[in-house]
Amino acid sequence: MDRLKPLEKLTEIASPGSRPGLEAVGSLLSVLGDPQDCLKFVHCAGTNGKGSVMAFLEEILVQAGYHVGRFLSPSLFCFEEMFRFDKIMITEEEARVLIRKLEKACEILEEEGKTVPTLFELECAMAFLWFRNKKCDLVLLEAGMGGKDDATNIVSSAVLAVLTSISEDHKAWLGETPGQIAAVKAGIIKSDIPVVLDGTTKYREQVLGPVEAQCRKFGAVLHTVDPDSIRLVSRTIAAQSFLYKGRGPFTIRLAGPFQIKNAAVALEAVEALRSAGYMISGEAVDRGLADTVWSGRFEKVLEKPAVMIDGAHNPDAAEQLAASVREYFSGRDIYLIFGVFSDKEYDKIIRLTAPLAVRVYTVAARDNERALPSDKAAQAVSKVNPSVTDARTVKNALALALEAASDEDVILVCGSLSFLYEVKEFFKERENHDRSKPSPGNGGGDR
Repeated sequence: MDRLKPLEKLTEIASPGSRPGLEAVGSLLSVLGDPQDCLKFVHCAGTNGKGSVMAFLEEILVQAGYHVGRFLSPSLFCFEEMFRFDKIMITEEEARVLIRKLEKACEILEEEGKTVPTLFELECAMAFLWFRNKKCDLVLLEAGMGGKDDATNIVSSAVLAVLTSISEDHKAWLGETPGQIAAVKAGIIKSDIPVVLDGTTKYREQVLGPVEAQCRKFGAVLHTVDPDSIRLVSRTIAAQSFLYKGRGPFTIRLAGPFQIKNAAVALEAVEALRSAGYMISGEAVDRGLADTVWSGRFEKVLEKPAVMIDGAHNPDAAEQLAASVREYFSGRDIYLIFGVFSDKEYDKIIRLTAPLAVRVYTVAARDNERALPSDKAAQAVSKVNPSVTDARTVKNALALALEAASDEDVILVCGSLSFLYEVKEFFKERENHDRSKPSPGNGGGDR
């Protein structure tokens, strides 16, 4: 165990692949003493926006004085970031202790002839164990891919369900239409709890019916965020201000028009939690929204040229990204670095993003079997933008784009969450290299 990193050890224990359904995770948690039953949850599902909405809520609730656990998936930069308590990630040593318990529980399941959990099921169980140990007042719980049969839906003590933007993704698992997908994601709705729905999307009418039906079935009260209730006050790349239902102005530092919608969902969730008895002051809300930081979502990582990273990995997210580029960078040359998983609707994503660019560099995420080969990505891009280079790796693409771009241009990295870590790694190495260079006149030669 000590020779392996926590993620490596969990992967070694887990059954391969993914598996919808609650039987295996339920058996595992039973062996562990059902730690989830000691906790209260805000359960969140959706196609896009889960991470941002939960980031806003996390900051607001911590500002309000609550001890807040947060489980998010997937991780972008390290395994430990999936597990947060009061905004602090789990330590590697804490993870090791919990994984030993999971390993013993899996041995018991094998002895009993029961199914060994998948990696995601183990991660969920690990989160519940840690949050119980931390005595969380509230846990912000993100569903993985779906809702009804997602491992996170084993929880029975949710105080609020949040449904963020719902659109087409994972269609082989969830359904062909937004309405079918919404019905699956609405499976997190429990009896007599409030439900918040992002109703600002173009699929509003398709999504609303299945969600309303699930709410009626369980006696849940639905609160829908309407686009007409949001009014923009000001917008720059550094900050945005808006009114929600005539209240505000509220200020956020996350860029992109879509983030105002996510902040409105968080505000509606705050109202639902207040109605459930949680004390959240207006000051905590204002400060929480303004202080929220969430990496990898239309985030600037370099000033000149502007380097933006975004995890847009489905058509709806790509459409939002394209709108953000037009909003902030109209008239500027865009150099696009693009890579995607082969099981995504990459032709649609390419049609939305590649025409924005003066040149596209295609890449493949390293050490990932799901990655679309960069040469195939280049072939797909060439159908809508002939100025394309198969750069193969993120590091090579960044080097090429930085050489080609002027200080007034924009380099946009998008298509998958999986290689955003590589972008951060590139600039960290570059910064360290620059720091190690002798400054002019510092006696760097012979003394």
